[in-house]
Amino acid sequence: MKAMQINDRCYSTLNGGHNPFNFDGAPRTELSVEMARSAVDFEIQKKPCYDADGRLVNGLFHLTKSDDNEIVPCKGVGLKFKPIQHRDVFDKVINEIMPQFPDMTLETAGTLYGGGIGLFTFKVGDLFSIKGDKSPNEMRLFISNPCTGMGSLVMGFTTVRLFCQNQ
Repeated sequence: MKAMQINDRCYSTLNGGHNPFNFDGAPRTELSVEMARSAVDFEIQKKPCYDADGRLVNGLFHLTKSDDNEIVPCKGVGLKFKPIQHRDVFDKVINEIMPQFPDMTLETAGTLYGGGIGLFTFKVGDLFSIKGDKSPNEMRLFISNPCTGMGSLVMGFTTVRLFCQNQ
C-alpha cells in the first residue's frame, strides 16, 4: 500500500487483523481506546520553508510530526493553514459521539501518508439486510482527516456489504 509510510501507525480489528490497515500485523478482535489513540498521539506542526541558499521563503511552511520530527508529505501550506490534529478529532468522537451510540465499537485508527491523514472507522449496530439481497450489511462511522492542506475533514456514515470472504 503506497499510502502507508514507514512512520505511520494504524491498528484495526477488521478480519481479525489480517488487513492492510493493521500495520503491525497482529490479529486482534478488540481495539482499546489507548492503543488507538497512541497511533495519533502527536501534533502536526508548521515549520518555515527555506530555499536552496538558506533564505526564508515568506508565507510558505512545511509540516512535521511532533513525536519524531519527520516531515509530513505535502506541497507546502500558507499562513492561514491551521492543522486539525488527528488526536483532537479522535478524542471528540470517543468522548462526545460514542457515548450517544452504546453499540458503537472502535474498529480502525491510525495514519496514512506519513502522518498526514488520520483515519478512523467505528462499527455501528448489528448486521442488517436489504430486501431482495441476501448479503449482510454493516453500518460504519468513517472519518478521514487530511491534515496536509489538500483536503478537509470528512465524517459520515457508510454501509459495508459483506458478499465474500476477501473483504
